[in-house]
Amino acid sequence: MRQLTFVVLSMSATACGMRQLPPVAAPAQEVPVVEDMPTSPPLPDQSRVIIDANGEHTRVLEVMSETHGFGLVNGRRASMASVTTRPVCGDTPCVADLAKGDHEIIFGTSRESTNVRVGDSTRVVRYAMGNTYISPVWKVGVVSASLGVVALAFSWMPYLFAGASRSQDTKDTLHNVGEGMLISGGIALVAGIIMTIVARPEHTPGSTTQWNLPPPTGVGQPVQSPSPPLAPPPPNGGIHF
Repeated sequence: MRQLTFVVLSMSATACGMRQLPPVAAPAQEVPVVEDMPTSPPLPDQSRVIIDANGEHTRVLEVMSETHGFGLVNGRRASMASVTTRPVCGDTPCVADLAKGDHEIIFGTSRESTNVRVGDSTRVVRYAMGNTYISPVWKVGVVSASLGVVALAFSWMPYLFAGASRSQDTKDTLHNVGEGMLISGGIALVAGIIMTIVARPEHTPGSTTQWNLPPPTGVGQPVQSPSPPLAPPPPNGGIHF
């Protein structure tokens, strides 16, 4: 039974491994059009951030804290993690006023995140969301491996009933059932593991493009006073009497 448990755990670790692909192309430096642009300026300790999901509509959250810990579950060591978030935008593209400093924001239910550094200028954040592809072959492999594990785990039961039976025909039948469960379970398990390895899920990470907008024209530039008008030349060629 310990060997079977080891096989199941090894299969699970292999099946859950994802093939990491190169990130998607980063969005272009184009300022998104936001319908409800705020008219009032942000607070002195905040700056405006324009957030876009590269044309997709999704909500935006900010990570406020992360907690990691370890504990014992049924006598076994287990790791635990908790993330606290707050809503930033209900739908992209949107505008948010964030405190100056570093922020980690999450896009939609994909839980993909990117870091944003907020300074004095308006920040534009455009994020192209990644994706995870799960092949139907991988799903079939998981089902096949699971059925194989079940067949192997209960293959001892026909032999147990055969030992308690007094009929030789019943004994032979139960032995054949047990052997069939062993053979079919082993084939299903091996085939399932092979399929989960060959067709394991693929993950494509997202990409971010960030930049600061220049200040509006005339903002931050010194104001020059107008030059006084030139006085007209005196009469008589400049000779005074």
